[in-house]
Amino acid sequence: MGNSGSSGQMGLTQRLSRFSPTEQARLWEVYDALVKMKPKTRIQDGFGLHELQEYTNATLSQPMVNRLFRGFTFAIDDPKETGGREVKVVRNAESTGISKKQFVAFLDAVLWGNMEDRGRVVCSMANSDGDGAICHQDQMQQFMVELIETGMSTLRRRLLLCGWQEEYMAIGGVGRLATSLTDGLASRIRLGKQLLHDSDKATTNDKQDFGREQIGEWLFRSPLVIDILILVVTSALQLTSLDPTVRAVTVDKECACCVKLPYCEGIDWNDLDNRNDDSGMARRRTFLLDLPSVLFLNSQLPSELRNRWRLLFSSALHGQSFSGLCSKIVDEGPSLLLLRDTDGYVFGGFASCSWELKPQFQGNNLCFLFSLDPVLSIYTCTGYNDHYMYFTHGQQTIPNGLGMGGQHGYFGLWLDSDFGKGHSRAKPSCTTYGSPQLSAHEDFNLECLEVWALGEPAVNKKSLDGRSVLDADPESQAILEMVGKSRHSTGLREPHEEE
Repeated sequence: MGNSGSSGQMGLTQRLSRFSPTEQARLWEVYDALVKMKPKTRIQDGFGLHELQEYTNATLSQPMVNRLFRGFTFAIDDPKETGGREVKVVRNAESTGISKKQFVAFLDAVLWGNMEDRGRVVCSMANSDGDGAICHQDQMQQFMVELIETGMSTLRRRLLLCGWQEEYMAIGGVGRLATSLTDGLASRIRLGKQLLHDSDKATTNDKQDFGREQIGEWLFRSPLVIDILILVVTSALQLTSLDPTVRAVTVDKECACCVKLPYCEGIDWNDLDNRNDDSGMARRRTFLLDLPSVLFLNSQLPSELRNRWRLLFSSALHGQSFSGLCSKIVDEGPSLLLLRDTDGYVFGGFASCSWELKPQFQGNNLCFLFSLDPVLSIYTCTGYNDHYMYFTHGQQTIPNGLGMGGQHGYFGLWLDSDFGKGHSRAKPSCTTYGSPQLSAHEDFNLECLEVWALGEPAVNKKSLDGRSVLDADPESQAILEMVGKSRHSTGLREPHEEE
């Protein structure tokens, strides 16, 4: 999606060539609308900060307007393109006007610029008091918070929450996502290390400075940042037709998908409303996820699993029962498992295929573990072994429960069949995923559990050739019979042609 030439060294005609004629017409409509807001007493070229503020006052906070204006101001760093002005001098917003070249160069960089283009724009937006060449870590952290908050607000305003009801979801995810992204830039996420517990946080106060090149490389590895920026910019400037999710339908160009929540399914929100209204209680935070965490986790999934999430099991709704969990999640396709221990730590894992009750490890190297609270991080496969997923019940000689990573007795994540107990034994790290201890204590007590199916519903009754899934897996037949689930319909089914 990046391009060979930097937009900072390209002419207006070359930049405009990336936009269709219809898009160019819309660009000039917006630009002219901004210029016309300027009082006649103002003689500066283009439009200024005040005009941008008036144009976006319904969608952006004042700090974000200031950042957006800086992005326009530093979109071009070649003095030849700025009439000989030296852009590394902090400009007075009262006397600075945004030209057509800067307007187009900024949008060109945000929408499909290369690492240099985007690094320059994001660095200038994050650094609120410098020359746009260097950004401090605390400045980037604050910018990430404001950008994510604005992105969430934009999704709400544009009615793009896709069925999620925030009043029933967790809170606090904006700060954790901002920290995770900024720490990724600072290279301070260390796989195989312990999570930052409360006693450790005070000692981690070293800050770093970032240049445009470092930021550009980070943006290439963290497309979620650019996706949110595209959402915010195109919405605030009323240029939503340039949003890649819209543009890709009509323009034959390779564009990244803009930030999008998956559709939330499997929850009767009206039933939750009625339940709380009848009891006279305020709405409870029923679910473990918050919207920023949904965005983050969704961005880590295979693309074919990002459109739909369906609730399979929630201990808050379905009770605390391991057999109940088994009945809900077997043969339902890829899923996300989320747990919260009694110390408030939230963590889980991505299962890349259906859970099956069998005494062997299953899954593949697409599986991963993650932490959501107190820190947000992903832990992918190390290649050390293939102990991705494990799920048994009713066995006599082996452990019964659900596990991911590690080995028997030392799982990266383990939920015992007693349901209320589990462990995360990973010192120094889980062999399968390189993850640290995910829970507050090595052995934890479970407070809440959720499982979300991902993507299209699995075909869990019969395989494509017409056979029952259980016919193809006699081992699963035996296990189900051991836990009391006999096959009453065996003698009633038509025999398969090969039988």
